[in-house]
Amino acid sequence: MKTKKKNSITHLITPTDDNISYGWLDKTMAFALRSASEASFKVLSHPPGGKDVNFHFIAILVVISENPGINQKILSQTIRRDRSTLTATLTTLEGLKFITRERGSADKRSYTIAITDIGQSEIKRWKARALEHEKILKRLVGPSHFEEVLEAMERIVLILKI
Repeated sequence: MKTKKKNSITHLITPTDDNISYGWLDKTMAFALRSASEASFKVLSHPPGGKDVNFHFIAILVVISENPGINQKILSQTIRRDRSTLTATLTTLEGLKFITRERGSADKRSYTIAITDIGQSEIKRWKARALEHEKILKRLVGPSHFEEVLEAMERIVLILKI
């Protein structure tokens, strides 16, 4: 095992003090983006003294809320998750009474998805926390760089068309 360099991204994001080498991953944008995303979601999903939640669930709930009657295929494309993973998540959200699913009238193989009042309450509960977290990220990146970083990430998604 090698000692992590102080200037590598993994020095900042690795959850342990072990001397694990990430080799060439230390210098890749993809690994840094994924690690930053996971770190951000982890902090947001585990509030101090609060109830844990999978913030990916909240993102899905917001998209469903903003697009009443969305079907699973379009939702999958919108949130960039494969349909099999999304199906399991939707089953969980339905079990929590955050959403309802109904068979489509035109295509009996597809479901339309709607937010419930409980799901809407969950969104409200997390919105203030998410916006506060966004302020923290803005401070971490630096207010003068925030828009630039956001635009760069949007370009990556747009160009790679995931």
